[in-house]
Amino acid sequence: MASLRSRALVVFVGAFASFSAALAACSDLKAGGDGADASPEASPTSTGPVEPLVDGALPDGALPDGAKPPTSGDASGDAQFQFDGGIVPRPTCVGNTSESWVPAPGCVPNAGPGRCTFTKVSRTCKNGSCQKGYCQELEFTAEQPSTPAKFVYQVWGAAPDAIWAVGQGVFFFNGTSWAPVDVGETFDNFTEAFAVAGTTRDDVTILTGNFNTGPMVLRRRDAGGIWRAVNSVPAAVWGGGLFALGQNRFLVHLGTRGAYYAAPGQTTFLKDLFGFPGSHHYTNALSGFKADDVLIANAGFDGTYFFNGSEAKKLGTNGGPPAHAVLYTPDVLGFLSVGSKVDLFDAVAGTRIGAQVDLPTTLAAPSSVWKGMDGTSADRMFVCAAEGVLARRDSTGTFSRVTVPTPLQMNAVFASPWGDVYVAGSRVWHGK
Repeated sequence: MASLRSRALVVFVGAFASFSAALAACSDLKAGGDGADASPEASPTSTGPVEPLVDGALPDGALPDGAKPPTSGDASGDAQFQFDGGIVPRPTCVGNTSESWVPAPGCVPNAGPGRCTFTKVSRTCKNGSCQKGYCQELEFTAEQPSTPAKFVYQVWGAAPDAIWAVGQGVFFFNGTSWAPVDVGETFDNFTEAFAVAGTTRDDVTILTGNFNTGPMVLRRRDAGGIWRAVNSVPAAVWGGGLFALGQNRFLVHLGTRGAYYAAPGQTTFLKDLFGFPGSHHYTNALSGFKADDVLIANAGFDGTYFFNGSEAKKLGTNGGPPAHAVLYTPDVLGFLSVGSKVDLFDAVAGTRIGAQVDLPTTLAAPSSVWKGMDGTSADRMFVCAAEGVLARRDSTGTFSRVTVPTPLQMNAVFASPWGDVYVAGSRVWHGK
């Protein structure tokens, strides 16, 4: 987030000796520095006077009553990590109710103060379980974006009524029901949508393509609802990850092939990230909370990098631990390893958070292949397994199973900044 406070990122991971070199390699990465382009892209909603606030809305950078602004060095709060319009107020608990904030329609990323307002999302928590702004106990439902059911690789959204699911098609949830969306691509057994990311409800991008022949194509939806092909990636790789950097800039990770930086009129190959034999591929291998501070990982020996907005820098001499999935928030670096183990490190102090967690042993799921991980802080993390197992790490540091109806194959998790959790796979499981 462009307007979050600056703080130096120091990475030290004791269990992996090779990470010590990251102290120097990543010394110029700052969690919270401004990563916006000098000349913001024009938007259909960026002209004319700023509209007056509707009842209950907050202006850009404002805080709800009683809330305190973040202080220097305080990385404990949750944030809308991929939003560049301004500081999003932290969620709060009002009795048994979780109150959080999402960008309102018409928000213009990177357009400066006054260009975005935020609307409140209220959730009454089950069993009065609101802590640190979020409901700790969620009720999950199994939703089917299409009939017949089609596999979903990823879910991303900007608000409870603006959720996108991509896979064997593209689907939109308006807060009440799912519907297919025509994005200018014909989907079949080889051509699919592999990743989705955005900055606001009006600015969404998906990664589509034929994994057999390529190329992969970035398709972006503008504020007028029009989908356009904005860049292509000259690769034919199953799987993929996407991070929307804002200003029509994207970071793309394509399984075992590597990472690409896509900007208007150019696509730059950044790094080979070598996987293991057999073309292993993982779709949830990008994580970050601002445009010039993104973690890239793959399942190979050379697999973990930081992207600083222009180049990918290796995390340590050997690139850090191989990972199926990664998590990078203001307070935690998380790695979900090929061996289904979780390693967590404090993103500011660089110290290890607890011991390595062996998920199959901890959760009594020895045959599970753990593929997805997401969260907004160290004590609000979710992981999922291909066999249909969902687990959460809570404020006690404990990983425990989460009950979901009709558990089937799972691929990725999206833990929203307003409290809802979505799991992508054979269905979309929605927790709130």
